[in-house]
Amino acid sequence: MNFNLYPYRITFLNPFLIGLTFLSLNIFINIYSGTFLIFFVFIIGWFILGILIYKVTFLAHDCAHLSLWKGKEINLLAGYFSSFFLIIPFHIYKKTHFSHHAAKRIEDDPDRNNYWPKFLRNNSNANIKYSDIHKLKLWLLSPLLLRRSINIFKNLIFYSNSNKIKEQNSASQFLKKLIIPLINIFFLTIYISITALIANKIFNVGLIISQIIYILFIYFLSALTLSLMLGRWRTFAEHVEINFDNKKRELSLFYKDRGINTKRSFLSNILMHDANFNIHEMHHRFPNLPSLKLVKSKEINNFKHNSKENSYIEEPNTLTKITKILLI
Repeated sequence: MNFNLYPYRITFLNPFLIGLTFLSLNIFINIYSGTFLIFFVFIIGWFILGILIYKVTFLAHDCAHLSLWKGKEINLLAGYFSSFFLIIPFHIYKKTHFSHHAAKRIEDDPDRNNYWPKFLRNNSNANIKYSDIHKLKLWLLSPLLLRRSINIFKNLIFYSNSNKIKEQNSASQFLKKLIIPLINIFFLTIYISITALIANKIFNVGLIISQIIYILFIYFLSALTLSLMLGRWRTFAEHVEINFDNKKRELSLFYKDRGINTKRSFLSNILMHDANFNIHEMHHRFPNLPSLKLVKSKEINNFKHNSKENSYIEEPNTLTKITKILLI
């Protein structure tokens, strides 16, 4: 099997893997309810769902660029389907992502809070002493404390068509913006209920409403914590050049508006990347090119451009970068 095709096929499977996780949770919650082992069911479910929800964003991403399928309509349909799992409306994700591609300065990028800490202000570079690096570590881990999800809900509520200015919303506008997320939650609940019915039919698991609510809770906690943390780690690694100076005992950060290519590893493929999403600089150069074809694009680019500025370069993989920072 072609190695470059394999992760893309897994990307397509993620919504179905989420359903399989729902089915498993229905079974194990029923078996271990009332015992201390239910805690481990919760942790394992939270971890698996967090990774799968995070990886559904890759489907939404390519659908936004109309590059997952050949037809525009099927891309939009698949994009709205993927947003069922992401809660946030697909059209808002699409507009903010296009604004991200258009931004040439860090202050114009609506995604800047996901890769550039606020305490560094809007500078395009920064030096952090190792003695002060705890601030950066806390920022990298803060989505686990729901800090990132609060900002996302703010963007959802106050989103402006200008992509730059937050508008003051009336009550009716606020309710309109909640319609699609509520519809997404409704379909998500239907999906969980279907897996509960299957568990009841095949495995004779009792159909309990509280069990469905419990799985919804695990899902939302996964989506609002682990999924967002993985997204922050990847976005940070693919937009910020990180240099370690052990002599001066400081970390240098440089904002890269064109993105950064990162190396792949077995673990980073499982946790961080599907479908060549590590080739991020090439994606910024060719945003409408399907992620599956980014490998070919880097080969063509190397052939056409021999200068250091245009040649294809990869930095250490995302997990290596983040782990090195967290261990300082």
